[in-house]
Amino acid sequence: FDRQRTFTWSANLGNALAIGNVPDDLDVTSFEGTYRINGEFFATKFDEGQVPLTMPMLGTTEVWSMKNTSGQSDPSLPAQINIPLLEWHPFHIHQNDFVVLEINGIPVSDLKSAYLDGVLSDTIGLPPTYDPSQPPTVNNPYGTPKVDGETSEVKVVMEFEDFPGSYVNHCHILFHED
Repeated sequence: FDRQRTFTWSANLGNALAIGNVPDDLDVTSFEGTYRINGEFFATKFDEGQVPLTMPMLGTTEVWSMKNTSGQSDPSLPAQINIPLLEWHPFHIHQNDFVVLEINGIPVSDLKSAYLDGVLSDTIGLPPTYDPSQPPTVNNPYGTPKVDGETSEVKVVMEFEDFPGSYVNHCHILFHED
């Protein structure tokens, strides 16, 4: 592989509160700051958040590791607003397909169900943190969700052959995009 990248996804209502938002189910913009990739979020004002862009080179193959810390407390937040959310995030990338290599350290070829080894995809579910006393297995590669559990991780491989420039990766739940 030519390059490896890591993207860390998170969901904590406290991050919205910390920037002055009060989450309201009727106003998607009130959740800005809650859902993040590598500590950044999609913002309605350009200077308040950063879209996670990646610029792979044509003719390269990259392994991307998507870690989902959704469910973990954020040590940078005060306890009274630290509200971790156990959230699944369907990772989606524009312009390119990928092949899932492993889910929580289990090779896709060993899984009893879920994803077919070697099949091209453009979206995959990133499970939330899991209970270490009920870890992922070949029958359940996601484990049992648990607040302040272990970080989940999905690895994919992508060959960049057709489209030069920036690639946006995001959660395919539009509400999570802020």
